[in-house]
Amino acid sequence: MEDKEKEEKTAKNVSETPAVRFAFAIFLAFLALLAWQVTRPLLSAIIWAAMLAYIVSPVFRWINKRLGGSWPSISATLTLCAMFIVIIIPLSLIFISLGKEVAVIGAKAAAFFADAKIGSVPDPAALIPAWIPAAAAKYMKEALSNSQTIAELTKDIAQWTAVLLKALSGRLVHGLASVTFLTAMTLMISFFFIRDGESITEYIKKSTPLPKDDKAAFYSRTDATLKSVIFGILLTVLIQSILGGFGWWFVGLNNPAFFGMLMFLAGMLPAGTAVVWLPGAIYLFCVGDVKNGVILLVWGFAIVSTIDNFLRPFLISSQGKGESISTLLVIIGICGGLACWGFLGIFLGPLVLALFKLVFEISRSRWMEQPDK
Repeated sequence: MEDKEKEEKTAKNVSETPAVRFAFAIFLAFLALLAWQVTRPLLSAIIWAAMLAYIVSPVFRWINKRLGGSWPSISATLTLCAMFIVIIIPLSLIFISLGKEVAVIGAKAAAFFADAKIGSVPDPAALIPAWIPAAAAKYMKEALSNSQTIAELTKDIAQWTAVLLKALSGRLVHGLASVTFLTAMTLMISFFFIRDGESITEYIKKSTPLPKDDKAAFYSRTDATLKSVIFGILLTVLIQSILGGFGWWFVGLNNPAFFGMLMFLAGMLPAGTAVVWLPGAIYLFCVGDVKNGVILLVWGFAIVSTIDNFLRPFLISSQGKGESISTLLVIIGICGGLACWGFLGIFLGPLVLALFKLVFEISRSRWMEQPDK
């Protein structure tokens, strides 16, 4: 018995030597590299699944409670079906409509550029689209006829616009297969995140290398940032852009899905959706359609822009109280995240900045608490 205890003690002492620890660290790093290679192709789907599971977690808890808490798999399935009907299908229809409109706009821009580049139109003023108001077209014709520089600038703008829209429409069409695969994987992973979300979260919390108080602050800031971005900005701006796109369609303006997308992007900036729908109303006044111009103007000011003041506080407060997040931090995170990670960066950008700020504050407070030597 004593010999066995000695062997165990010796083995334990050997396992705690620096050489063994170093070997274990190398082994762990090797497995981590393999795990990264396996998960990297699905990283985008995993993050999207985590975001969707976070959004619909209240729905899952409500359904699971109604089922007595004994059928989590069924509750997760019902939640996933509700998410598919309420979120996935409408967004898919919007993107399909957007892809068609972008393709049409790209084709028109490409044709316009072809005329300008080949020189088939001897008079640059003839390149002015027919939908330009007569008063504006008159000044544009005079400027184009009297200035070769402006004519060349018009050709350059047409070239840039045609290439951009054509590339965008091509990506929307050719990326359909990858988007379908990404959607399928996101939904499948979402099921497990919805069902096992609490246990996964607890495991991550226990594995976070922070003291208890700092760990609580870390996850409180994470929760507050996600609520601020998802419910305070994205959901609010999404509703605004849908209402703005509806108003755009109602007054008879073309490409409501495309301009609705522009309202969504503009809505995340301080200027807001008025950057898009206000020029649309001005255009209607310029072409003499005063009635629809007034309708779009009233709809934009009274509904689209005003609803932000009521909807944003309601959506954030309905998710419970949390720490306030700097608006500047959120805006920088959204813009930088979009540039770095695409649409997914809308979530990740503000979250990364908020968590970095928190960890920096933790390290700064610890450094200041140390006595001077």
